[in-house]
Amino acid sequence: MPPMDHLAEILSAPLTRLGQVARAHPDRSALQILRPTGAERWSYGRLDAAIGGTATGLLRSGLLRSGLAAGDRVAVTTGDVPETPVAVLGALAAGLVPVLCREPHLSVKAVIGAADLSLADLRGFATLPPTTSPTPPDKAFAALDHWRAHAGIGPGDRLLHVGAFDDPLTLTAGLLAPWTAEATALIPAPGVAAEALPLLLRRFDATVLGAPAPVLLRILAAHPKPALPRLRHAVCLGPAPETLRRDWHAATGTPLLDAGPLPVPAP
Repeated sequence: MPPMDHLAEILSAPLTRLGQVARAHPDRSALQILRPTGAERWSYGRLDAAIGGTATGLLRSGLLRSGLAAGDRVAVTTGDVPETPVAVLGALAAGLVPVLCREPHLSVKAVIGAADLSLADLRGFATLPPTTSPTPPDKAFAALDHWRAHAGIGPGDRLLHVGAFDDPLTLTAGLLAPWTAEATALIPAPGVAAEALPLLLRRFDATVLGAPAPVLLRILAAHPKPALPRLRHAVCLGPAPETLRRDWHAATGTPLLDAGPLPVPAP
């Protein structure tokens, strides 16, 4: 069996934990995709069903009978949409090793039903040469666990993470970190400007914000004194200049934390 890809090493243990949370709290909010006009909402039950449906669809599609074997690395891309993490986790649940890939000729089209996700176009699953990783699975999961604790994410939190669904950092820090903590992931929809984030933070009761320094600077430039009554702290995804840390605290009354070691090891 080929060695697992570095991203799959991070995903395996959290996928098991996600299933446990979904069985215990099927109606709890897992994901909200935010726009100023409203949100698309996924419960833990819907999310778990979509991942399971993807895995079932892959197993029934004939792919595994036509050359792919359990443990093979496959490319998955659907773009900046929630189908991307669902497809990645579903491929992992089917025994395949997902690798995010943005090339359009490897696209995967996903169709979501009420409690299931079936793949209408499986051309995006292509066998890739196996590679080794310097990061054992237990240490990879420990990196995610450490980041979640460092970012102060616990049960009931609502983490608004700025990033695209096809970014490994969003998949791990923005989605798996809150999901394994029994919290809610809040992801701004594509095209939502940084200047609109204070409105979303208030409207959707975010308790933690994760964003890179340029986004935080744009928030402060547009809103010198943003009212964020539920926000406990923000986490800078990348280096946080001391001036930004000071200005953020003065403007919001909340601390700005460094992200610390991000839970995406180098391949």
